[in-house]
Parts: sequence; structure tokens; C-alpha cells
Amino acid sequence: MTRRDRGLVATLGLAFAALAIVVALPAAPRSGSIGSPAPTGSDVPWAIFREGIVGSPSSINPLTARTAADRDLAALIFSGLTRLGPDDTVLPDLATSWTMDATGGSWTFHLRPDARWQDGVPVTADDIVFTVGVLHDPAYAGPLVGSWREVTATQIDPSTVRFDLATPLGGFLQATTIGILPAHLLRDVPVAKLADDRFSVEPVGSGPYALVQWDTGAAQLVPAGSLAAPAESTGPASSVPGVDAPTGPSASAPGVDVPTGPSGSAGAGPSASVGAASLPELDFTFFTDATALADAYRAGEIDDASGLGPAQAASLAALPGSHLLTYPGTTFTSLAVNLRPGSTALRPARVRRALLEILDRTKLVADVYRGAATRADSAIPPTSWAFDAKASAPVATSSSAANADLVRSGWRKGTHGWVAAGTKSAIDIKLLAPDAASNPTANAAAAWIAGAWRAFGIGVTVVELEPARFVERLQAGDFTVALVSVNVGLDPDLYSLYASTQAVGGGGNITGLQDAALDAKLRAARAPGSMEARRIAYRNLQAALVADPAMLPLVFADELVVVSDRLSGRSVRPLGSASDRFWDVLTWRLADGR
Repeated sequence: MTRRDRGLVATLGLAFAALAIVVALPAAPRSGSIGSPAPTGSDVPWAIFREGIVGSPSSINPLTARTAADRDLAALIFSGLTRLGPDDTVLPDLATSWTMDATGGSWTFHLRPDARWQDGVPVTADDIVFTVGVLHDPAYAGPLVGSWREVTATQIDPSTVRFDLATPLGGFLQATTIGILPAHLLRDVPVAKLADDRFSVEPVGSGPYALVQWDTGAAQLVPAGSLAAPAESTGPASSVPGVDAPTGPSASAPGVDVPTGPSGSAGAGPSASVGAASLPELDFTFFTDATALADAYRAGEIDDASGLGPAQAASLAALPGSHLLTYPGTTFTSLAVNLRPGSTALRPARVRRALLEILDRTKLVADVYRGAATRADSAIPPTSWAFDAKASAPVATSSSAANADLVRSGWRKGTHGWVAAGTKSAIDIKLLAPDAASNPTANAAAAWIAGAWRAFGIGVTVVELEPARFVERLQAGDFTVALVSVNVGLDPDLYSLYASTQAVGGGGNITGLQDAALDAKLRAARAPGSMEARRIAYRNLQAALVADPAMLPLVFADELVVVSDRLSGRSVRPLGSASDRFWDVLTWRLADGR
């Protein structure tokens, strides 16, 4: 139901295998203007920052985004009720304040009276109810499918909306960063056609930037507050914190009834009083692959490059006038072991522990990720407030310990390799992995793991699959071990990954794990409560996952961005997705003007 629950198996197709998939797109029309046209040439009153990414837009809409370019543009054009802040905080955005009832099952948000769409129409509670309604619609099949199924949105009055949760969640506030859609422009658009509607190529948001024009090669975004309000407007053209009138809520907005848990903290954030003229224009250039992106950066054609592999990023960051921003990620890369009936060889916990003991994950980080990742010892990122180092005690790399664990499990070392208990032939583990075209880093990691296991005497065959087939095999349970990556989110919720109920009906528990005791710990960890109560619940959950690992933890990969030294004001914080890197865009400044 939260951002981590987005129809998780469907999301696996993106997370497992598509950090840099290039989508072949037909030529798209350039968008029409929003408000008054943006100044050009010498008339531009602001500095221009040139952003380079891999891939092209297709559906610039927070609910239907298909590509990394779609998600990046939508993150800048649309606002949520809340937005990310520093130190795991969530700050007011379209909302000025919120309250939660004692059960955590009902949340009430109050909207800013000055909130406007970029066409001048006020943002109201009706827009929030409409957006949730799209997510509920049976025809909706976008990336957030399943994410709000258990949430009911009700308009109390034009500036107040209440959410009722079928299952109270301690991390619900993170979900309210989702971009809101304008009901007055989309109410008559069938949900099944929303992704390809004209709105999704000519988006009208309420965020800090407005899209002036774009095609498959480039896009121009200007500070939304710089656009003249349309004649029919009843107020300013922008509702965005950080642009000229109206100013948005300060990071410490009065009246915020801070919910329990870190994401409820309305701590200090970017100033809301910065004028639009001091924000840079953002000019995006879209590239077919990472090599073309890197070449353009070297040639001085762009100021920023994201979506690069570790080696390419390190090479560019070494150029004069450049530096590397390393954002800790929340994408959990692990080895999912099939525990369904009939998959017997790897079912004993000692065997799975032995497979992990063979792997030197610190060396994996160095060899494959070039240091741009953090070793994982549980499904909770070490950067998270919920991580407990004692409960997630590292499993040490040890060939002797692995040997002992396999022997105690009834395995024996034969002439041609290790033989599993109850079998006569040397085992040959089929390791599913994304192919090199869709995800070269994950593919390289699979090859590295297979090499380590083979060196220990365990037979391994890497089965490389393109994304659609990879997800199909996972959904069908047609694998022995699979290298998978799943975004667990900034307020981690592991229910979809491990709960018994999620092992059927297309749920996210691809291992097929069935454990009633673990289910109780999963429910306790996702429930609302005091900060201390939530920490204890997560501590208990992590201890259980380490004791009997269904998903062998490998790494949390970083998001890497190479940026010119002329840009200042960017701050590093853990990211739930690559597009979250714009969380502090209101503080970005260019040192030398244009």
C-alpha cells in the first residue's frame, strides 16, 4: 500500500533489470506552452543548468511514468502533499499540516490556501481524492498499481482530505510524497488512456518547475513562478515552495501534528522564500546509452550526468571542475532462494547460510560496484533509522564455516563437486539474472557470485534473461536462485517480500516463504507506534531474517551523479528512487550565471 507495495512483482521488472533500459520511442510532439512562454536567448533572466540522462520521455505523469526520463520530469513538475527533507524527514508541500488518529488508521491533511496548478486553478481536496481514485480504478496498470488499494480518500471540505487505511501503517507519510493530478483537466479522461493522453505529453503540475517544450532529444523546464498567470487565473501561477509569490510553507510549518516515526518529523528544510529568478532553468538532454551521455559530459555539452555505471562515473568525476555525488540507495540486491514445495536442496537454513558464507561481499562491492554500494547484512539499509547493527550481525566470509554448515546439512564433497543431501549427482544451481543489455551491473554481479561458488566446488549455471522473461520466471516460481533488486523504501516495509499471504496471487513474496512467526513480526514492524516501539519491532524482525534468510543479502547500490562544480546547493541523503535526487532542487544555485 505504501510506495514499496506498488504491485511488487510488477515493479520487480523495473528494479531487477532496468536501471538503464532504453525505450524505443516514436517522435513526440513538442508540448504547448503553459501560462506565458518562457523567455529565450538573452531575455532569459536565470542561469541554465544542463542535465543529461539515459532514455527519453514517454508519459510525463507521476502515475503513468514509464522511463527514467518520465520520472525525473514528473518529480520536478508535480507536487505531493508532502516532500522529502533532510535526515529522513518528510516536510509539508501542498499540505500545511496533518494529524493522525490514535490507531494510525486515519490521517487528515490540510491544504495550503495559496496552492495553485500551473494554469492558475486552485489545488483542492478534490484533486487528492481524484488521484487516489485513479489508483483504485481497475483499468489503472501503472507503476503504482496496488500501492493505495487499501486507502480511502474523502474530501472533508475543499482544503481538507482524510485518508482511512484498512491496515494502519507506520510509514504511510512517505506515500504522501506521490505527485497529485489535476482533476479539472483529467476527470473526463478514461484511466486506461491516461498514460497516452495529451496531458501526459503536455503536463500541468503544481511543482517547482513547468515544462515549456520537449521532444525525444531534449526538454526545457523553467521555474514555475516565472510564468505569467493565465488571464482566467484567480491567483498566482505557481503553488510551489521556493518560487515567487506565493511562498510555500516553511520547513517548520506551524500546526503540523508530527506523527510517530522518523518520516513524521517536520525538521529544517530548504528555504521557502527563494525567488523564482534565482532558481536555474533546467535543460534536459536525453541519450540513447550511458556511453553517449559520458561523451557529452566530457565535451562540456552538459553539466550533470546520472544513470552511469560505477566505472564511468568515477572516470568523469576525475575531470577538472567535476565531482561525484553518491546518494545511498534503498534498493536491496539479494539472492532469492526458491523455498516452494519441490525445491528441497536449498531449503535447510544452514545450506543457505553456507552459500552466503562463501561470498566475500566486501570484495563484491569493490570488484563489481567499484565501491559505489554498501554491503547488505539484512533487507534494511544501514543508512535507515530502522537498521539495528546487533540484530543484523554480519555473516562472516569463511570457507571453513561454509564447509561445516554444508556437511552438517548432509551434503558431501564428491569427485565433481558438492552433492546435496538425498541426491547422488553434483548439484548445479541455476542462477537467474538480468541479461547484460538490461542491467550490466547486476549481470556482472551474477557472474562474480557464480565464480565464487564454483571456486568452492558448487556447480552453477547463470541463466541470463531479458526483463519480461525474467519477471515471468519469478512470478511462476521457476527458478532455484535469482539475483533480484527491490526498493524497500525510505521507511522500510518488508511485508510484501516475506509475508505468507504475499506468496500467492501475484504477491511480492517470490521465494514462497511460509512462516507464521515471521508474519507476526512483519505486521508488528509495519504498524504505527512510538519511535521506540517501531525500533524494537524492526530489531526483532531483522534478527529473524538473519537467522533464517530466504533472501541472501548482498548490497545496497548507490545512486551516482557526476556534476559540474559550477552548481552548488545539492545535498546528499538516502534516496528511495533515482528521481528523489531533486529533493533539494529549491536550494540549487549556479555560481557563474549562465
